[in-house]
Amino acid sequence: MRIEIPYIPRDKFDPFHEREQRWAVLVVHRRAGKTTSLLADMLRRAILGAPDGRYAFIAPLLSQAKTIAWDILKQFSFDLTEKAHESELRIDLINGARIRLFGADNYDALRGQRLDGVAMDEYADIAPEVFDEVIRAALADRQGWGIFSGTPKGQNHFYHLAEYAKRHPDWFYLELKASESGYVAQSELESAKLQMSPEVYQQEFECSWIAPRSGSYYGDLLNTHAGQVDHHPYDPSLPVEVACDLGFTDSSSWWYWQTYPDGYRIIDFDEGDNKTIDYWCDLLQAKGYKYSTIWLPHDARAKSFQTGKSTIEQMLARDMPVRISPELKIQHGIDAVKLQIPKWRFHEMTTQQGIYHLKMYHRKWNPKTKSYSDTPRHDEHSHAADAARYMALVQKEHIVEAVPVRPTVTSIDKAFSLEVLWSDRDYDRPTDRI
Repeated sequence: MRIEIPYIPRDKFDPFHEREQRWAVLVVHRRAGKTTSLLADMLRRAILGAPDGRYAFIAPLLSQAKTIAWDILKQFSFDLTEKAHESELRIDLINGARIRLFGADNYDALRGQRLDGVAMDEYADIAPEVFDEVIRAALADRQGWGIFSGTPKGQNHFYHLAEYAKRHPDWFYLELKASESGYVAQSELESAKLQMSPEVYQQEFECSWIAPRSGSYYGDLLNTHAGQVDHHPYDPSLPVEVACDLGFTDSSSWWYWQTYPDGYRIIDFDEGDNKTIDYWCDLLQAKGYKYSTIWLPHDARAKSFQTGKSTIEQMLARDMPVRISPELKIQHGIDAVKLQIPKWRFHEMTTQQGIYHLKMYHRKWNPKTKSYSDTPRHDEHSHAADAARYMALVQKEHIVEAVPVRPTVTSIDKAFSLEVLWSDRDYDRPTDRI
């Protein structure tokens, strides 16, 4: 029996359809036809596969799956369909296999199912736990295949998966840029460049993982300086300072740096959700760094309901050299970060996730005025950006308020020294008072 699907693949997708690997990653520019290719590939494998095969196409939203995929799937499977279930967005094929569309916004609907194959479209917009907690187990007993497809949106979980696929031959990897594929007319690309911001164009059409988000505070600065993100490791001969933003119910972020005559080496970054102060103290001590100061946010003075002690008290009890960061308006802190970024050199191996957060930190979009507001949007990138703001303020404070050379003079009866008085004065400054 000869079966024909009304689909003619574009030449760049031929290797994808002919692949033998179980797993595949497609990083493809807009309007290249990736969704169409995914559906045609799934239909072909379903009709040639087991008669009781079960297949899922997953988009970020169920409404999105219906809008972009349902009509295409029905068209491709018209001569192969036993029954189409409109309410369930499900096609029953003549060989007994089924293909159904799902939305990652209600991924619990996939729990308990077994799958022979899955295609996750716009994977950058799908939470990683959808695959980790539900899909991977559903593929296990039938050793089903999986496709992860989309356009970049920063260096998130899709980026890391793509990097993994590049390095492992048992994964199929395809990357298509508009400047190379020829699927969008050059005149249209030139027009898009004029109408879109450079960062959005690079992301949507050139598959750029490092393009900052529109409205990004720091994206352009972090892409400007050669060698800024490179091999800049910890120097054991120099002390380490730390600045953090503490989230007691959500994420906490920590930046680690060392001071050099010509700038600052950002050697490390940590973040975590719902971690205790004891956890962070253990982590700080386990790193083996020689800490001079650990800068805490102002709300670290607040006492915890659980312990009855403040974060400062708990960390002092663990012999941590803690102080309170300078406090300024958010915009002043953002300005300080912009001034300091040219002086920062990041150790790529340990700060990559933090750099990603800084690039994605952006202003709110006001739909009424059709413009970006002057205030930042609070999201998963905010904590790392807030911790960087404290880091910049501390560094700026050190430069602006340089401490003069302190003469050490002891009183006649040796009851005190000027060195002690200078230390007391510095400790009692408003920005440092605990």
